Amino acid sequence: MGTVAPGAYDSVDALDAGTTQPAPEPAPQPDSGSFTQVGPLSDQLAASFSTVQPGLYVTLDDTIVFTAWNSVSTLPSLSLLMRVLKPDGTLVIERMTIGSLTANRVANSVSMSQLDGFLVSVIVSTPAVAVSRGQCFVRAQITRGGAPDVLLIDQLLSDYVTTGNQPQWPDGRLLSGVDGRGYITLYTQATANLGLEIALSQPTGVRWRVLAIDVTLTTGATAGNRTPGIVVNQQGQIGFKVSSAAPVPANTQAFLNYAPGMPLAAALLPAMALPLPIDFYVSAAASIDTFTTGLVAGDVYSLLNVLVEEWIDV
Repeated sequence: MGTVAPGAYDSVDALDAGTTQPAPEPAPQPDSGSFTQVGPLSDQLAASFSTVQPGLYVTLDDTIVFTAWNSVSTLPSLSLLMRVLKPDGTLVIERMTIGSLTANRVANSVSMSQLDGFLVSVIVSTPAVAVSRGQCFVRAQITRGGAPDVLLIDQLLSDYVTTGNQPQWPDGRLLSGVDGRGYITLYTQATANLGLEIALSQPTGVRWRVLAIDVTLTTGATAGNRTPGIVVNQQGQIGFKVSSAAPVPANTQAFLNYAPGMPLAAALLPAMALPLPIDFYVSAAASIDTFTTGLVAGDVYSLLNVLVEEWIDV
């Protein structure tokens, strides 16, 4: 309401002219600390989001890199889906796909640049086949620059993708490939030649926790005792070695079973139990070999089975 100056007025117009109107209250200003500019925003985008930052801003100079390390031979491809708010206010979905995904646990990568907008959310697509934890590790990062001077700006997600778990940002986890539980699987080496030891080599790029080892030794007719055992070689060095507490005679089939915490005791043929260390981890292309004192040409090892918990070691 205005303020009327004292005095006499001949008309309503004169009264209005003598009324002083209050100055309008200033419009509320946005909190300058509620918005962080992390790149060269367009005027339109800056005006639209001067009070709320809707996501992580990615500039024209940034690159999104999506990488997968996979061991599932039937998994053909994997995609990363990104919801991006563009400078004109439109919300678009960008897809990055790693096609012809290899199953040898090496890095498969695809990249995308020139996004210029806010990342609102990022998620890895559901695998097309059954995938368990420990089989396919994924990572999404924001980088800037080219080789050899690539700068890591941000890490969006780093976790295993499974049939029931799709790593995502911003509510996902940042883990290494050996965090959490792994994939339980069995590796088998078929029959060795007569008179020779049998060996199983660990694939590259994995870490194992050895749960059990099982192998069968069938001795020939040649007289004499055989003393079987297992040796684990790590990076060319013996990491663990154990021999049976009792020999295996000629013309005998012995089932050798190794497990963590098993006591080293005299054998009750045909079964023989031997110990492995508790929480027995191996990596870096280890090998598990039999070694046998007294092995002769007529003896044969068959079906070396190694039960492990496996991680992709990245």
